[in-house]
Amino acid sequence: MTNEPEARELQRFTTNPIAEAGATLGTLIDMWDGWFEGRDFIQEIFKPMWDDENTSGYDQAAQLVEIETMPDWMGREPITPDGRNAVMKIGLVLTACAYAVQAMKAKKRSAEAWSYAVDAARWLGILQGFHSNVGHKQAASDFARAGAHAAHAENRAMKALVMNWCDSNMSEFKSMDSAAEAIAGKLVPVKFRTARGWIGEWKKLQSAGRP
Repeated sequence: MTNEPEARELQRFTTNPIAEAGATLGTLIDMWDGWFEGRDFIQEIFKPMWDDENTSGYDQAAQLVEIETMPDWMGREPITPDGRNAVMKIGLVLTACAYAVQAMKAKKRSAEAWSYAVDAARWLGILQGFHSNVGHKQAASDFARAGAHAAHAENRAMKALVMNWCDSNMSEFKSMDSAAEAIAGKLVPVKFRTARGWIGEWKKLQSAGRP
């Protein structure tokens, strides 16, 4: 019979900051999809942060203080408790996402990358706690759904990371195979076949004239 505590500890030692940050992003994606149907988290939140070299979880967290104390909507009508809670949720999403981006961009398996990955997970926990407390009537079912789809959402986050990597690095490789070898198990914890498939999708998008 498998010793579950030992198995969990072994898993901790075989993971990496990118995988941990990807798991955080996966949960953020699922929560976002539950709140804003039809609005793409990857395109609206993750990609702009990925493209911005100044993305900072620390700066995002600092803005939460302003949200807590703001009296109105930009000098217009007073902000209600529900309105403040909604803005706070988005601020917490941005903070966790920013730290996840920093973890993915830091030197692989470095102390810095792990620090950012831990911060991303910590702010996700704060978001989940805040959401549960101020919540809404379907908070429990939302979290159950997030758990059920975590693997799928994490996969989407890793795929988005590969697509962004291709935008910047694909010109350095002579073939999709060589590019896939460079990222499989390194940039993202997926097998060669999966990495090559995502690169193939990226090439199709380029052929179709994706901006």
